[in-house]
Amino acid sequence: MDKALIRDSDGVKVNVVSLSDDWTGMEGEWQVPVGHHLDGDTTFNPPSPPKPSPPKPTVITYEAFQDRFTAAEFNAATDFVFESDLVTGKPKRRALIQGLSRAMAKNAVDLNDARTVAFMDALVAGGIITAARKDAILTP
Repeated sequence: MDKALIRDSDGVKVNVVSLSDDWTGMEGEWQVPVGHHLDGDTTFNPPSPPKPSPPKPTVITYEAFQDRFTAAEFNAATDFVFESDLVTGKPKRRALIQGLSRAMAKNAVDLNDARTVAFMDALVAGGIITAARKDAILTP
């Protein structure tokens, strides 16, 4: 037995199917949302799904990275990074200074780079920011 599938809202025929004579389904099982249509007489085509949003960039400018910190966090981080040994006058955290200088010179920070994550881990370990803030700052 052939059955036509009719869209209720506007009466458009959207498909024809062949069913066995002992089929016991209900007509309500055949409803099709507006926007579905036939291509020719037999092919059922749902509307195209929406395009996914493009991924957020993981490389941002140094200024955009700096703006992710509160003023108090950034000031504390600056003091922490540039702290010097009182006896020798040498920086205590030379690797952090070098990493920060590299980011400033490139004007780019890759939020997924291992060096960026290590820098942020040092700020957490130093009590400058919390792990939750680290995650928020590094989220693209």
